[in-house]
Amino acid sequence: MLRHDVVTAVSAGKFNIYSVSSVDEGIELLTGMEAGILDVEENYPEKSINGRAMARVAHFAEIRHEFAESKKDGDD
Repeated sequence: MLRHDVVTAVSAGKFNIYSVSSVDEGIELLTGMEAGILDVEENYPEKSINGRAMARVAHFAEIRHEFAESKKDGDD
């Protein structure tokens, strides 16, 4: 149950309470952008939140790989 002051604040339009069933649903609610669903090749749509996050992770992995290769080759 919600406290009485919370119910009053919601009734007055001071804020809203939303119920979500997944993190993706919450992301969509907070950002107004599609979270994205994996396709058959296990990729998210490029412009979705999850697609953008995966691209960023891949970018960091590439930077890390390039750094490791430079250390292996003695280019420090």
